[in-house]
Amino acid sequence: MKTLLIVFQSLTGGTRQMAEAAAQGAQAQSEVSVRLLPAVQAQPEDVLAADGYIFATPETLAAISGLMKDFFDRTYYPALERIKGRPYAILICAGSDGQNAARQIERIATGWRLRAITEPIIVCTHAQTPEAIFAPKVIGSDDLGRCEELGVALAAGLVIGTLRVGLMQGSTGVHTTNPGPIRRSTRPQSRETHGCPAQGSASGLVRAWFS
Repeated sequence: MKTLLIVFQSLTGGTRQMAEAAAQGAQAQSEVSVRLLPAVQAQPEDVLAADGYIFATPETLAAISGLMKDFFDRTYYPALERIKGRPYAILICAGSDGQNAARQIERIATGWRLRAITEPIIVCTHAQTPEAIFAPKVIGSDDLGRCEELGVALAAGLVIGTLRVGLMQGSTGVHTTNPGPIRRSTRPQSRETHGCPAQGSASGLVRAWFS
């Protein structure tokens, strides 16, 4: 049994929705145990016991959230040199950009020698006023579908054993040369998207090849 650890922190609900969508996708793999943990609860033992990771955080003042940083502060050195080569992905819920938060996590993952399976999924809510920033967030179905399909791809890769993932523009599904363990997201798709401009649109999905 493989284990996928999804660590998230969420203040207004957006990041939680993205993490839960990824967990839902991953749970389609019966051979993968999916652990969805708030950052404040995740411990070094959880990181060491997992075979793959999804890190999900809001971007706060152009950085990862404080509680997400606390998670990395507590787990980085206990896991150093002990989780090399394991796959990971990043989910960011941002107001207008999200790139700085993604880069922070990428630097940490580089120190751990993890393998990124795709570019970060960044969802922009375009919240700019104090009222909008602290208001509860509702993530659109297109963006949740991207998160769900990321969970599908990562969990399937853990089962199969060898995973190579690249960013595919203009596709709405995960493709594989071994379609048995893979399923497409069944989440209803809408025309609305909150993808950041840097990502182009909600069509920037992962394409996975398994061997």
